[in-house]
Formats: sequence, structure tokens, C-alpha cells
Amino acid sequence: MAECRTCELLERRDRGDAPDWDAIVRTEGWDVVHCDATSVYGWMVLVVRRHVAAVAELTDGEAAELGPLVAQLVPGAARDLRLRDVPESERVSEDDMNVFAAALRRWLDAAGAASGG
Repeated sequence: MAECRTCELLERRDRGDAPDWDAIVRTEGWDVVHCDATSVYGWMVLVVRRHVAAVAELTDGEAAELGPLVAQLVPGAARDLRLRDVPESERVSEDDMNVFAAALRRWLDAAGAASGG
């Protein structure tokens, strides 16, 4: 198999050499890590603990574990880590949201993914 960055990181986690951001949660089938190539603080990534090319390759066990893991991370973390429903003084500004929305819209338009309207 060609080199796979995801598999390299998995091997590092298995050896116990991963930094905190790269081994937040480890289950039988999944690792939860912070994305290492983003400007978004808190961008979590769920990584299956074996090499797969597509979701269709998940085992029944991996698939069954994924839903509850997502549910636990998304609503719970957003609430408990104060990622939503924060006081107005801590919120992302409307200007920043507009900048993000415009950039995303341009990207979607260029990719042909957005419909007019």
C-alpha cells in the first residue's frame, strides 16, 4: 500500500507517541482527533482505526459505534465546551460569519455544488 498519512498517525497513536490533540478519544474502532491541517479551532475528526477507502468498507461493529460516538461528541461537546449558546460578548461577530459565508459560497459555486436561488 502507498504511504497513508492516516495510517502513519494511527501507528503513532498505537505506540503511545501521539500528542494530546491526536489521541483525544480512542475506542475499539475509532479515534477522535483534532484536525492537524485547519485554521478552525476545535475541528474534530473521527478516524476509523484501520485503513479504509470509503464508509462502505466499515464493518458492522465500526458502523454501529460511529453513530453513538458522533452523537456524544457533537451535542455534548458543543454544549459543555460552550461552542454554542455562548454569551453575546463571546460570539463570532456577524462580520466574521459573513466573511466565512461568502468564502464558502464562492467555493460551492466554483465546485458547482450550490444551486441558485
